[in-house]
Amino acid sequence: MEFKGVLRLTTVLTYSAKARKHKQVYPYLRYGIVVSEEAFIPGAFSPTNEALDFCAAIADYRGARLSEFLATLLKKEVECSRRLEAIGFGKAKAYLFRTEVEVETVGARIT
Repeated sequence: MEFKGVLRLTTVLTYSAKARKHKQVYPYLRYGIVVSEEAFIPGAFSPTNEALDFCAAIADYRGARLSEFLATLLKKEVECSRRLEAIGFGKAKAYLFRTEVEVETVGARIT
């Protein structure tokens, strides 16, 4: 996890390239950005990102809610990394690969 204050286009490009290089050595690595001063991920993130596995905008999260969010995110990323590692070392086979984006609207969660 990289922690940043704000998310700029150059940040996405730089860290996406950095993640790609790390994944060439460790293909099961999960690499992402946590942005503390943004409430939402800017629209420019998706079309410019190539190798980051996640981006979290946490400006609206505080205290226990923030701790719970980051703990859940970290747990999910570790689980995914372990699955990728098992596939990479021939201990598991995948039948599905998908990327999911979570969107939250005022008063309701879209899944």
